[in-house]
Amino acid sequence: AIVELQPEYASPGQVEDFRMEPYNRIALQLLAENPGKIKTPRLLDYYPEADQEGFLGLLAEVLTTNESKTVDPVFIASQKRYFRFSATKISGRDSLMVFFNDVTDRENMKVQSLAQANLVSLGQLAGGIAHEINTPLQVIDGIMRRLRRRFTDHLTDADKDSFETVKQTVRRVSRIVYNLRQLARSDSSQGAPIDLGAILEDVYSVFEERLSLRGVDLEIRVELEPTFR
Repeated sequence: AIVELQPEYASPGQVEDFRMEPYNRIALQLLAENPGKIKTPRLLDYYPEADQEGFLGLLAEVLTTNESKTVDPVFIASQKRYFRFSATKISGRDSLMVFFNDVTDRENMKVQSLAQANLVSLGQLAGGIAHEINTPLQVIDGIMRRLRRRFTDHLTDADKDSFETVKQTVRRVSRIVYNLRQLARSDSSQGAPIDLGAILEDVYSVFEERLSLRGVDLEIRVELEPTFR
């Protein structure tokens, strides 16, 4: 798209805004609310952040120095889109010729690619952590089973409760290890339903004894719509 920007001065040499004149059909489509009618003839109407973000000053510099400038990308919040701008002074005239392209799809792809790369790295890290945790976890589980079988006739109710607590804790950590492995293997584009209530209960069980020692009585009440379970 091509537009001509004609400066509007607050005082001599002080550019206040630019009036926009479309040069081709693409520019008219981008700037027009209706065919043949420009929605916002002034730059600051179309791009209110131009002054604060220095874009207005950059255009004024091109007008003064006659040195072409390119900015890529520029995000225009009012349009919710990214653009690439190239500005050059029109010879013999007090105005600029600006070429701009909509690069929103390109920028969105960059964000998606970065997010994908981060998820891949996270998955690799999760797989390594899961492997390191799983081995000692199996050792703990095996030892606890043998101890319980060996002393089963001498265990008090408190001892049995302690063994059960260890057993449940091992299961909980095993589930975490399994989830880490799934994260390392799964396709990040696929989602799956989760039980938020169960997650909160698991978190509470980890800190339950510590809270009890501090005299904290915590009650968890989860009320969720079925679609969020």
